[in-house]
Amino acid sequence: MDSLDDDRIIRRYVEMISATLRTNYYQKDKAGDNKPWLSLKLEPKNIPEIPAPVPAFEIFCLCPRH
Repeated sequence: MDSLDDDRIIRRYVEMISATLRTNYYQKDKAGDNKPWLSLKLEPKNIPEIPAPVPAFEIFCLCPRH
């Protein structure tokens, strides 16, 4: 790593990926295309530095249409 900031950023990405329980990323619509939205179910207890109170689960949704 070139800097401590780079290392910290990469570690946070790895932590978020590791805390992901489920995603719709691989689901296709009826036409066989990727769905236009992304949802991730996260387990926050596996993400260090999350402030208390830590929920059991968190769902992140992203849709460019809304």
